[in-house]
Amino acid sequence: MTAPTHLPPMPDPSERFRPAELAGKGGMGEVWIAQDQEVGRSVALKVIRAALAKDNRAVAAFTNEARLTGRLDHPGVVPVHGISATGDGRAAYAMKLVRGRTLTAFLAETRTAPGEAHRLHCRLEMFLKLCEALAYAHEQGVLHRDLKPENIMVGDHGELFVMDWGVALESGTGGWKQEESTDLGDSMSLFGTPQYMSPEQARCEPDLDARSDQYALGLLLFELTALKPGVSGRDLIAVLGRQMQGRRDPFVHVQGEPIPAELEAIVDRACALDRADRYPDVAALAADVRRFLRGEAVLARPDTRWQAARRWVGHHREATLGAVGLLAGLVAVTVLLAWTVLLARERASAAERQREADLQGRVASHAARLDTRFAGFEGLLGGIAAATVDRLAHASPSDPEPVYWADLGERPPGIGPSARYHEPVSFDHAVFFTPSTVERATLAGQAARLASLRHAFRRVLLASASDDAVGYPADRARALLSDQG
Repeated sequence: MTAPTHLPPMPDPSERFRPAELAGKGGMGEVWIAQDQEVGRSVALKVIRAALAKDNRAVAAFTNEARLTGRLDHPGVVPVHGISATGDGRAAYAMKLVRGRTLTAFLAETRTAPGEAHRLHCRLEMFLKLCEALAYAHEQGVLHRDLKPENIMVGDHGELFVMDWGVALESGTGGWKQEESTDLGDSMSLFGTPQYMSPEQARCEPDLDARSDQYALGLLLFELTALKPGVSGRDLIAVLGRQMQGRRDPFVHVQGEPIPAELEAIVDRACALDRADRYPDVAALAADVRRFLRGEAVLARPDTRWQAARRWVGHHREATLGAVGLLAGLVAVTVLLAWTVLLARERASAAERQREADLQGRVASHAARLDTRFAGFEGLLGGIAAATVDRLAHASPSDPEPVYWADLGERPPGIGPSARYHEPVSFDHAVFFTPSTVERATLAGQAARLASLRHAFRRVLLASASDDAVGYPADRARALLSDQG
């Protein structure tokens, strides 16, 4: 609501709630800051507009809004203190006076002068409070039907209230049945705000459910993330046309900041055109947002195996570092034991004691080289492991490497005798063996993906000999691999 330029005359005071200052006007009523004569507190007094005071349908809708709002006993719904009438007989009801600003104003602050409370994770926590209020309302059989930033109040102390339940719909024995309406010239006849309504609301479908409010929540999540509305259009008809088709603007931050892919996936699911493709309820939507805040995979965008492994390492960093430290400790203990044994053997004479000193130096030097060598081997094995995971995680390449099966007698080109291994070997192609308990056809796909590792394996074998061996000419490299290993 916006405060008018010219204030109307103050309504006559009711018996309990005495109006003092006009705060704003809406479609059906005026909101006054009033004094509760019984308790001595300031309240918000909503009074039906004078032009509607004699309209029985309008009065019934107004009082029904007060009754329904008062029935929703939840921290996210503004409490109703009582229903009364002004001195001139106009219907009115008093609510908690919320000190704060609308979500529209909060988003404007975020775009122009953001503070700590405007960071993305804080905005998502606000969204979760909004979901909790709507989930409660749905449990009570109430649809809001007009969720938008103007109808959400952000308190000065972080409170969040869902306001304006004037077009809310209560479920009956047949579920939620929307009133019939065909007047597209008046947005109020659509029972919602076109820019935030679901496709089924835009099409004036008679049967709604909690997933219709979920669609509006998805658009609010879009706006809380990107800091701009999710649906725009040149006029009402254009906006309605886009809403009927479930078309949104590109999910791009208004200031160019990156949008997390998980949040985009959550919005896509909450705003799916087909209600069956949305989350089963608002609680499930909120649970996925909580997973994102905890750094977990979200249901709307499951991790690949590689992403899951990286996420596990990130969540278990101390355990991973501990394992690496344990390995280093084992190497150190091994070197220490070797040094102790060698030292004991050198204690026979003074000459041998001199050799002890020399030996200690050699052992230390060897230990340093061992550490360096082990570190190199660890890096090489890590590269092979990563390449293997990558190959297994993808489909077979369109131009696959040749696959050779040893148990079928297949021999790749270049296979030859080896003085090191005492049998013919190939360093240019992968050769596979089929276990007797497994059908070869079940291994064909994996073999096709793993065959391309042959280049990586050859490079690792050469690198394990020396850093320079990777660059050896072909003949020298083959001799090294075949004869020395």
